[in-house]
Amino acid sequence: MRRLEGTISPKAFDFLSIALSAVTADVFVPRASSANGFSRAIELTTSVQDPAFWKAQASDLEEALNFLTGDRWEMTFVGEGRSAPTAASRKGLRQRTKLLDSNCVCLFSGGLDSLLGAIDLIEDANRSPFLVSRESTGDKMYQTNLRALLPSRPHLGANDAPQGPEGQYGAYPREDTTRARSLLFLAMGVCVASAIAERNGLLSAAGQVPLYIPENGFIALNPPLSPRRVGALSTRTAHPEFLSGIQRILDAGSIPVTIENPFRHKTKGEMLRGNSNAPLARSLASNTVSCGRWKRKRMQCGHCVPCLIRRAAFHASNVTDGTQYWLGDLKQVMNKPDRRADLLSVIYAIRRSRTESIARWVIRAGTLPINSNERAQLLQVVERGRDELAVFIRSQGVAA
Repeated sequence: MRRLEGTISPKAFDFLSIALSAVTADVFVPRASSANGFSRAIELTTSVQDPAFWKAQASDLEEALNFLTGDRWEMTFVGEGRSAPTAASRKGLRQRTKLLDSNCVCLFSGGLDSLLGAIDLIEDANRSPFLVSRESTGDKMYQTNLRALLPSRPHLGANDAPQGPEGQYGAYPREDTTRARSLLFLAMGVCVASAIAERNGLLSAAGQVPLYIPENGFIALNPPLSPRRVGALSTRTAHPEFLSGIQRILDAGSIPVTIENPFRHKTKGEMLRGNSNAPLARSLASNTVSCGRWKRKRMQCGHCVPCLIRRAAFHASNVTDGTQYWLGDLKQVMNKPDRRADLLSVIYAIRRSRTESIARWVIRAGTLPINSNERAQLLQVVERGRDELAVFIRSQGVAA
């Protein structure tokens, strides 16, 4: 954050400190040690600059983290937290990141949705996005390669890489699920957006800086494909319940940032098909990474839930998928008991959703907005996303 040539508001920087501490706790508290093997009870103390304010937000933060990670968090705040970098602290830095003409922030993961979101914003004459990436191990290379193929935009990327102590039996055990990383991604974006707000004079005037999270509506709502996926296998990064909870905290701190998912009413296929620069989107789509398991072999598997949704989007958009998949033949996947769990869950969900209320299915993942029109559009995108998956799976010779 020292590289960012802007003034980050104290509360935004506190939010980053909280997110970093939550990620660290998430990494070093193994789920295997919990009573049910998944949900943990985590008591977390964080040093911040304004402990009185954050104590008042503790319950909202706990609720948001509980929803995001599937645990029970208890937050405590003390003073003497780190302050945001200043101009003086940047003296001697060789690498600096300028805000330039940025008037909004876009989270850029290197996935297909984030690529399509970045292209749409770059093509919008009224938007000048600043791209923010969380560069976890192995992600930086493909993020960098993608950005090099896009029109130039300012970018900030960072890798939190929490390190545990060496114990009697070697390195401290690590938890691989790390759901709290989504909070850190948001917090990085909030810091950059707050710097844009300060530069634009919005801290004391009406106005908000948009923080965009490009995520298709089906994945954002992430309805559980089977009863066992409600907790352990359902991510909630862009779910409306989580994002609205974080927005309440930002509003309480007068942080002039508005979190938006511009694609919440679109399927992945609709995003790809309707991109504002279709030739560029189609030429780069295969360079993105969607797979939840790609780090194991540095190749996308082709049969996990994110891969299936990705492949269905290419099929629905009539775009050639040049992605190399480790096991792309779904008929082969069905014959491998150790590989077919995700595919079977998707097929189960498709079949069940045809006889069960879509609303009852979706609500299991979290509450929906009160606005009736918004709720209706969210439920409709789940239906269309389901149909995209069903058509693709049938095209592969598998009944769905």
